[in-house]
Amino acid sequence: MRWRLFSLLAILTLAGCGGNRIHPERVADEFVYEDPKVQDMGLRDVEICVRDWQDGKAFNDTSDDPQDRSMIYHAYFRISTAHPDSVHLAVTEMALNMGGFVLESGTDQTVIRVPAAKLDEATARVEHLGKVVDKKVIGEDVTDQHYDFKIRLENAKKSRVRYLELLEKAINVEDILKIERELDRLNNEIDYLQGKLNRMEHMIEYVKMTVRTSPGPRPGPVGWVFYQAYLGAKWLFVRD
Repeated sequence: MRWRLFSLLAILTLAGCGGNRIHPERVADEFVYEDPKVQDMGLRDVEICVRDWQDGKAFNDTSDDPQDRSMIYHAYFRISTAHPDSVHLAVTEMALNMGGFVLESGTDQTVIRVPAAKLDEATARVEHLGKVVDKKVIGEDVTDQHYDFKIRLENAKKSRVRYLELLEKAINVEDILKIERELDRLNNEIDYLQGKLNRMEHMIEYVKMTVRTSPGPRPGPVGWVFYQAYLGAKWLFVRD
């Protein structure tokens, strides 16, 4: 009887509020029917809970601070150079020296991943490898998805603990089989969510960088004459 009084109070409190961020019946369901802690609270505590729920204080909401956002970055560069092999070799060595790794290596394209904390440093080093024809850095905000995976995984693990406790208390075979089936489902869900979360956190931690090369400008017929003259003068006056 007492929890019904709390439910009615929650609905009346929300109905009198100016902001309609959520539906009163949803608040009553979540706070009173599904949360046994609220059933042991006083009337004033229920009012405070409902106000906090409406103001977003009852959740661990993701922050609006840009530093707290979960971002996946992909940097793309197109470098004009007469020595593409040297560029791709330098990019590969840079990834390894920065604690990253190589995803793809070829004669015209190299794809690497470097720690997100070193993105600015890696960008500056790539820009010094030749003439930057095209540059693009794309960011994807995955804060909500990241938070959702973490909450779902946490809830699944808590449910598994409760089912394991029930399994220890189960007596008849039918109950044991039902609990074991539910545990199998939860284990599969936990493995799935853990895999998705690990992959997402890996992509957040390491930035993907794609470096493509294109041939630099080549001298025309007259240009070759001056180029050969330059090489001859260099041979006469400059020796290694």
